[in-house]
Amino acid sequence: MLARKLERDGPPSDAPSVVIPNSVSSVITEIHPRRSALQGRHARALPIQPGRLENLAELLWTGMAIDEPVPWESDAFPPNIEAVIAALQHGGTSAPILRVMASVTIALGEAASSELRSGNTMRLARRLVYAYAGCLAHLRSPGRFLHPKAGESMAALALRALDAKPSPSSEAAMNGLFICCADHELSPATFAARVVASTGAGLHACLIAALGGQSGLVLGGGCDRAEDFFATRQSPARPRELAAASARGEVKVHGFESQLYPHGDPRAEYLLELAAGLAAAKALADIQSLVEQCRPRAARRCRWSSA
Repeated sequence: MLARKLERDGPPSDAPSVVIPNSVSSVITEIHPRRSALQGRHARALPIQPGRLENLAELLWTGMAIDEPVPWESDAFPPNIEAVIAALQHGGTSAPILRVMASVTIALGEAASSELRSGNTMRLARRLVYAYAGCLAHLRSPGRFLHPKAGESMAALALRALDAKPSPSSEAAMNGLFICCADHELSPATFAARVVASTGAGLHACLIAALGGQSGLVLGGGCDRAEDFFATRQSPARPRELAAASARGEVKVHGFESQLYPHGDPRAEYLLELAAGLAAAKALADIQSLVEQCRPRAARRCRWSSA
């Protein structure tokens, strides 16, 4: 919030620089400009050990770190899931993926009193995570939902939903992506979910609030615009032009120049390393170029306290 105020108003006129605390910590997350941790474990180590989203979820939910792979079982989804998603499609326009996920959440949700009485919150959480992975099929074929196979891991289901061939390397990369994005403490979506949870609402209500926060023009919309920029690449010089326009204050580069990470988000650097192991260098050239162009300016805009 402080970073956003500074972005909008600038530093006080009588202050030579602005000092922002160099870390944010909670029981779950530690955020530092050069690293992050979940449950006291370095985020860079988690994709290696335990290396699976399922294990990390159990760690976040229960505080227990299990080294061997944790298999999840999911109850069968109701037969109306596909009808729920199909009802969101209008003409030739595909419904936004977050709207699809929110509708599926409603279809699978239970009353908070029932959820708490039966003690099935974690069962419902696992089921919803599987459902969200199945919703990824909508990105490839609007209205489509993919049901998990028996014993299928979350990463394998997500890859199959995206029409990607599962392999040890691609599953490791998908798990790395899921793990790095599992919890970020100050994300509006995470904060919204915890506010709603504090009212005694059920899990599905908390997640609908989170999806609503993620769908905003600044957060999820910014991700969409960043994706569109790279998908509609016009020329090799375009990243440099965009970075120069951002330096002049003419445009904001969505997904870049975070004041929380003046040296670059360490999670993003790790994910780029994973992508480099799967994709040709040419496919990542624009992203790498824009990262290098934006990083010096972001570092100049914000001085972090070493206290």
